[in-house]
Amino acid sequence: MQDIAKLPTQMVRASLLCFGVLVCGCAEQPSETEVAHSALATELDGYAERHIQRLSQKAQEEDAQKKRCDDLFKGLRIGVAETTIRAQDPNKKCAAIHSTVTARSKRSLWEWSDGSGRSATFENGRLALIQD
Repeated sequence: MQDIAKLPTQMVRASLLCFGVLVCGCAEQPSETEVAHSALATELDGYAERHIQRLSQKAQEEDAQKKRCDDLFKGLRIGVAETTIRAQDPNKKCAAIHSTVTARSKRSLWEWSDGSGRSATFENGRLALIQD
C-alpha cells in the first residue's frame, strides 16, 4: 500500500470523497472553473499552434527569398543590362537601389539588403562594378 503523503493532492481528495461509496462508481467531477480553464487552454493552444505555423512559414519564405537574392548576386556579370537584373527581382527585395543622374550619365548603386555589404554599380544601364 502507498504512503498517503506521497499521493498527489487531487488523488487523495478524490479518494476521500469516494471512500466507502464504491458501489456508486464515484468519480470527482471537474468544477465549472476547471472546465472553463480547460476550454480556454484548448483555445490558446490552437492560437499558439497557428502562430507557430505562420512563423515557420514566414521563416521558410525568408529563407527562399535569401536564396533567390544570393543566386541573383552570384549570377551578376559585368556588362549585363540593369533591366535584366530588375526583371529577376520584381519586388525589389534583394537590394536597396540608389540612383544618381548627371548630365552625362545615370548611375545606380544596388546595395544588397542582407547586410553583407555586397553591392553592384550600374552605369548608363549596364553593370560596371560588382563588390562582394
